[in-house]
Amino acid sequence: MAELGDLMMKDVAVFRDRGSLESSLEKLNTLNERSANLAASGTQAYNPGWDVAIQLPGMIEMAIAIARSALKINESRGAHTRVDYPKMDLALEEVNTVATRSADGAISIRFVRRPPMPEPLASLLVGAAR
Repeated sequence: MAELGDLMMKDVAVFRDRGSLESSLEKLNTLNERSANLAASGTQAYNPGWDVAIQLPGMIEMAIAIARSALKINESRGAHTRVDYPKMDLALEEVNTVATRSADGAISIRFVRRPPMPEPLASLLVGAAR
């Protein structure tokens, strides 16, 4: 788990670029392959290895979805900065980034247009940065 956390903090952190994201995906794929053989010995009672064996594959899958999403989003917004794309892409304000897993386990990322913001909420943002 520490290896996964270190990888995400180093390569998929707040400041990122295409190179670090592509590198992270290679390392995450290797971790994913290694986790396929993960098992815990003993019983579930008082056994932290049991939790790791159960939780780590899902955590790696989520990390892959995050890294792939970050790679697809070619802009900087809020606290997430693509060093190679320092400006916001206003077209991305109208979409959500959606990660899905196919039956064969492949994770894909796509943009889905979101519905307009409800007027009462939109009126609160008048004059504010959207």
